Amino acid sequence: KPLLYMGTDKTSKKIHYPKLKHIVKA
Repeated sequence: KPLLYMGTDKTSKKIHYPKLKHIVKA
């Protein structure tokens, strides 16, 4: 989802969205 990728920092997303870490790392 675009909202999860608003920030280019994967690390931040991983922390903000722990359940979606697998999606962020993808």
